[in-house]
Amino acid sequence: MGGYAAIRFGGKLDATAIAIAPQYSVDPKIMPEERRWLETVNLTYSQERRRPIEPLKCTIIFYDPFDAMDRRHVKRISQDTSVTEAAIPYAGHMAGVYLAEVGMLGKGILEIINGNFDALSFSHHARKRRRESAKYYEVLSALARCRHPEWALSLARKAAEICPSDAGPAHNLAQYHKERSEYAEAEFWEQKATELDPSNLLYQKCLAIILLEKKETIKCRTILENLMQAVPEEADYFHLMALSFRAEGRLSEALPLEEEAVARNPTRSLYQKDLASLRKELNNKIKNHRDGSEFIKKSSKPENNNFKHANFFIKILMNAFNKT
Repeated sequence: MGGYAAIRFGGKLDATAIAIAPQYSVDPKIMPEERRWLETVNLTYSQERRRPIEPLKCTIIFYDPFDAMDRRHVKRISQDTSVTEAAIPYAGHMAGVYLAEVGMLGKGILEIINGNFDALSFSHHARKRRRESAKYYEVLSALARCRHPEWALSLARKAAEICPSDAGPAHNLAQYHKERSEYAEAEFWEQKATELDPSNLLYQKCLAIILLEKKETIKCRTILENLMQAVPEEADYFHLMALSFRAEGRLSEALPLEEEAVARNPTRSLYQKDLASLRKELNNKIKNHRDGSEFIKKSSKPENNNFKHANFFIKILMNAFNKT
């Protein structure tokens, strides 16, 4: 939220604000369409609600005009203060990554500092170098995902090819293969993403999910155990661990883990639903086991033992044969 702060408070310093895909606000009462930061709904937004942005002497915003949400934010900012827009088509929300990949981020900042920045010319040159950016292919891939899945997959491969040392494109490609139930390829690319960026817990979680889909529950649990140690308050890790035991039919071990997931995030309906389903399945299993035990006890009594004659089955077969 650095760009947000520069624009919101830069006027007090008589500063030039430079921002990349900034937010006008994440307050749901001000920007109800913004759903990307739902964890912030309980914050206090008194500053934003009390007054608009104080006009700045210069505000320069780099953003993708085809990203609908970012476009809305820029429009709201421009209602409060004058904005110079540097449009970077198909850069997505991570327009800064795009500019860094094509070698123009530092160039643009220096031009602003030196007073010779031309937004139209800058956008034109950034556009000409788009094929050097993995982010460009990632954004195109996401746009093509529903209607042109094969093209989307090839674009995702191109992004991974351009930046083989970047974990992001590898993770993105893994998710495409997962959606297509190509779990071996998905595991390969997600494993690569975790190796390129070992500190990114999202990639590790996604790898655990892929392994769960492959029924490789032991490997899945090894990853989840590490994640639970790193972030013990994360409910999803307990939920996934419960699913791994449930996949093996170990319901009694899955139950307390799902209960822990619900305890950590009681508002998540998925956890509540799975917990109820798990309890029902476990109760049915116990009931069937009890009924089976009663049947064995009864059938073992002499008066209920139909197998006391060695030729019992032979007699049944002969009777059936005679009837035909």
